[in-house]
Amino acid sequence: MALVSLEGKWLEVNSSLLDIIGYSRDEILKLTFQDITHPDDLTVDLNLLQETLEGKRDSYRMEKRYFHKNGSTIWILLIVSIVRDSQKKPLFFISQIQDITDRKNMLSALIEKNETLQALSNHLTERNSQLEEFNQIVSHNLRAPIGNIFTLTTMLSEKYGTDKDELLQSLEMSVKDLMTTLSDIVEVIKIRRNRNVDKQPIFFKDAFIKIQNLLSTEIKKTSAEIQTDFTAAPEILYSKVYLESILLNLLSNALKYSDPNRKSEISFVSYIKDKKIFLVVRDNGLGIDLRKYGHQIFKMNKTFHREKEGQGIGLFMTKNQIESLGGEITVESSPGKGTSFLINFDKYNDLE
Repeated sequence: MALVSLEGKWLEVNSSLLDIIGYSRDEILKLTFQDITHPDDLTVDLNLLQETLEGKRDSYRMEKRYFHKNGSTIWILLIVSIVRDSQKKPLFFISQIQDITDRKNMLSALIEKNETLQALSNHLTERNSQLEEFNQIVSHNLRAPIGNIFTLTTMLSEKYGTDKDELLQSLEMSVKDLMTTLSDIVEVIKIRRNRNVDKQPIFFKDAFIKIQNLLSTEIKKTSAEIQTDFTAAPEILYSKVYLESILLNLLSNALKYSDPNRKSEISFVSYIKDKKIFLVVRDNGLGIDLRKYGHQIFKMNKTFHREKEGQGIGLFMTKNQIESLGGEITVESSPGKGTSFLINFDKYNDLE
């Protein structure tokens, strides 16, 4: 508690206030409350004080900040009333002051946590919306034409039997692979709708070897030099379908957009930081102008090199798969220098 003059000078203070603000009695009595009040709170305080002086109110209360003697900021609950003489003339103020710094800090932390959760909620809502859009594309735009091609190749195979030539055999195999891929995509969509997916221990090396074999033709075509280092984080508890899809999309993306003017170099490195598993994928390919296309890079049906064929689905799928399991993917890239993707597989999992 304190007695304060009409001008704001401290007249008397108790030991509790001195403990709160860190000043000695002699030091504080040489100051005014304005001297130790945070400037952002002073105007409101003075306006309420003036209304009390003018008789518009008998007292007021507010939360405000004081500066401790050591320079730190203290939150206090202030309750002010005025003392008048028998002629109603103001004499001085009585201030009751309570330290609420801990409560304010806790409230601030809760607000920050709530904002993070709200951002995550908005983020998941957007992902679900994109998923529905993608599901429609798969169901209506891909399944029917692929099914028709599959039917035609089956009819041709039955007609020509063992006499079918190499081209027809290749076409048949390609269509079967395409149907398998489509089935995998549909399965991914089903899993994406349910975050409670089955996870299992997976070695990055094993998953990567499988993907490397699938893309062996593209690797030979580009003569890419591929380096991996999974020693720091060799294993992850994750969806096998998702991890293989993520590795497939990122490796095929690096191969597709390699720079024809230099030897393609691609690296996959896993590591652990703050108990979270990360994967870095780097290449020295064509790169992307992020200032121009950064906001579109993970959108559906977006490609950034006209001379390269692409459907613009791979990175969209990759981002959705990673985020559906509580992760995050970010990108750094420069035209003519290459691209780097950083995956944090556990970005949001500590919020659950």
